[in-house]
Amino acid sequence: EKVVCVRNPFSKIISMYEYYIGGGNKSLFDVVIGTFFSQIGIKKFVEKIKNKTYLDYLGDFILNNLERFKLSKNHFNIVFSNCTHNLEPMIRPQYKYIYNEDGKQLVNNIFKFETLKEDYNNFKNKTGLDKELVRVNVTEKKTGKNHFNETTAKEIVRIYEKDFDLFSYEKKYVFKERKRYWRWH
Repeated sequence: EKVVCVRNPFSKIISMYEYYIGGGNKSLFDVVIGTFFSQIGIKKFVEKIKNKTYLDYLGDFILNNLERFKLSKNHFNIVFSNCTHNLEPMIRPQYKYIYNEDGKQLVNNIFKFETLKEDYNNFKNKTGLDKELVRVNVTEKKTGKNHFNETTAKEIVRIYEKDFDLFSYEKKYVFKERKRYWRWH
C-alpha cells in the first residue's frame, strides 16, 4: 500500500511561511529563508512563485545579506543551493508527487491533512496496521491573522489549481474576522 497526505494549498503555504518565520529547524538555511520571508512578506512571495522569479529574488536577497549572516561570497552557492533544496518541495504542487506525466495515480491511498486522523484510522482498520498516529513538528498558529488579500488568494488558486481540483479543495479562501481590542483613550 502506498500512502500520501495532501493539504489545502492555502494552509500549506501559510504553514510553510509560519514555519520559516519561526526559524524553522534553526539551521542557517532555514534562518535565511525565514529572514527572507520576513522581509518580503507572504503576498510578495506568492507573486514571485506565480512569476517563477522567487529563486532569482532569493539569490539576490542572499547576496545582499552575506554580511548579515556572517558569510563570504564563497558561501553563496552552498547557502543558495540548500535554501532552494529546502523550499522546492514545499512550493511544488502536490499532484506532481502523486501522478506521473501521463496522469496515472502512483499511490493507493490519499489522505487529507484536514482529516488525517480519520483517514489514518480507516486505513488502520482496512489494513490491520497496529501503529498509532503521533503529531510532531507542529507550528504554532498565529490566530486572527489574514495572510492573504483577495488577489493573493486568486494567485494561489491559479498556481495550485490542479491540487484544488484533484483533491476537492474549495477554491475560496475564508478571510478571518480580525479581533478588535478595546483601548482606553
